[in-house]
Amino acid sequence: MQLTQLKADIWQRWIAACAEMEKIAAGKAAAETFVYSKDRCYDLRKYDGKQIKPDSPVFSEPVDGAEYQYGLDKDGNPCYVFYEHKYNKVSWEGYFSFTPEQAIYVEFNMNNRLPVYIQRKQLAEGKEICYQSLHINGGFAADLLQPDPIEIARELEKAQYDFLLVEYYQHEEGRVTSANCLAVSPGIGEHTFKRRYQYSKSGVLESIKDIDEKVAQDEGAGFYSYVRWPEGRTMQDVADEISLLMAEAVVAGLQEADIREPLAFVEIGYRIADSYKPYVQALTATGQQKMQDEKACLMQDVLLWSDKIDIPVSYSSFERLLTAFQEEAMKKHMFEEANAMMYKAAWHLTTQRLFGKIPVSDQFFAYAVDWSMCPQNLTEIMQACGMSDESLAYWGGRGLFMDDEE
Repeated sequence: MQLTQLKADIWQRWIAACAEMEKIAAGKAAAETFVYSKDRCYDLRKYDGKQIKPDSPVFSEPVDGAEYQYGLDKDGNPCYVFYEHKYNKVSWEGYFSFTPEQAIYVEFNMNNRLPVYIQRKQLAEGKEICYQSLHINGGFAADLLQPDPIEIARELEKAQYDFLLVEYYQHEEGRVTSANCLAVSPGIGEHTFKRRYQYSKSGVLESIKDIDEKVAQDEGAGFYSYVRWPEGRTMQDVADEISLLMAEAVVAGLQEADIREPLAFVEIGYRIADSYKPYVQALTATGQQKMQDEKACLMQDVLLWSDKIDIPVSYSSFERLLTAFQEEAMKKHMFEEANAMMYKAAWHLTTQRLFGKIPVSDQFFAYAVDWSMCPQNLTEIMQACGMSDESLAYWGGRGLFMDDEE
């Protein structure tokens, strides 16, 4: 089956789902027990034709932050889901259905009574054939709420409101070794890629790597979407290893950039609860002083608005470990531990002064930050990133911590 056929098919399945709201009540009625989760925790790609297990912790009673309520049927498989945003007064409900040949999940926005998320996996005699998912981004604009589901689907697809993914599997020796994939996402559009599966000698899945074959063909191309957690390792010791490898990679990137002037600071950008791959920028001491002199601005403004130098960084030395760590952190909501890992990478750069390989100013510092999560306490961040008391006083006197609470 062609990827374009699978894409068209999942849209047809969305149209059919518009008339299936009554299946929610049937799914809820089939529930024999209920469990609670802080995230979506049933990925239909994990369905083996008989059973599906949760990807993240579930609780037998409601706990703080566990907004998802799942009903489980007599076989222990999910059959119903409910969650809501109490502040926005929006709720969602959905149903699951399982047979040996197919698993399907359909979720509805209960305010407009339209499907917003569909997952489907198809099998044949226990062999995985394909996976399809369609997730409508955000709500529905008023001009899309038409009586005819076919017209709604046509407008949604044209406006690229959707996150869509289809995978068509290839097998060797009874297991999936690769998948041809097509994805659509808002702002990016449609693209195809190859998903490659690597197993241990004992047959355990070790990693999945996504490769855009139109861009690169070499063995190191692409990025890991899954890496099995290394046996015998704790979150802390993996985080410590990643932080040092990341710091070394940042210095290697700075060396490649051939910076000759002393640096005032290095920024490691990342996205909390999303991506911990570092986006690195730097500013020379000359550039920092020039901006403060010419614009009479505070040092905090320099961090936010200066023309920093973009520093390309290779992830190759730590990408596998980071992929495994990130999945565990997301699954267990260990975001403070993930932040600490990023701060530790900056701590190495600050305290070791870029390992003596790049010229730095007397009060040089490195820091890790997600500016989208403001307001943040810069004093606490800088301390975690290794800034000394002397440097805290020096940069505080130049307006670095103006927005921090006393």
